Amino acid sequence: MDTPGGARLTDHQQTSGGDLIINAREAGFYRLRYQDLPELAAVNLDPRESDLTRLNIDEFMTSVTGADPKAVSASSAEQKLSDEELESKQRVWWLMLITALILFTAEAILARRIKMAKVIN
Repeated sequence: MDTPGGARLTDHQQTSGGDLIINAREAGFYRLRYQDLPELAAVNLDPRESDLTRLNIDEFMTSVTGADPKAVSASSAEQKLSDEELESKQRVWWLMLITALILFTAEAILARRIKMAKVIN
């Protein structure tokens, strides 16, 4: 086993079931050496990554897009769509939803008939 720093780790113990017990003292990815192929194991990840507090949307947008969030919100405010434009964009989704519902119902009916035919035969 190799530590994240690249050193070879030799102090380990085995359980009665053959599982390896290792005292990992360094945070990062450990490289496990098996006969088949090597694998990586993450140890002691940064606790900030598991912080479940609510994100600030401006900071998130800046980190993802690299753009200034105030400039993006200002340009989106200028592009307000009328109710008719919004409705025309949603019309396609309604048609797709209805089509999917019809196909789902047809599949259920067909599957039931095939199952009934197999039971009768």
